Amino acid sequence: MKYINEKLLLAFPTLNDEKDWLRYIDEFYESDPKTTPLNFKIGDDYRNWLNIKKNESKGVNLKEGRVPSTVYFLKKENDDRIL
Repeated sequence: MKYINEKLLLAFPTLNDEKDWLRYIDEFYESDPKTTPLNFKIGDDYRNWLNIKKNESKGVNLKEGRVPSTVYFLKKENDDRIL
């Protein structure tokens, strides 16, 4: 396998990830249009989604019955691409 020695990292989403995240979502919907990864739907505003995820990680404005949670993107270290 040529990828066996590639380093991966977990990173909290940032504004710089928007283009790559939208590409990821498009690819995801092509294979399974009924799925909504991390509750993000095509047409959603990335900045708004990112603010919600930041708040959720801090326990701010949580929906009833929810607990704080943090989203991380799995990325390849050498090209910063979301996997």
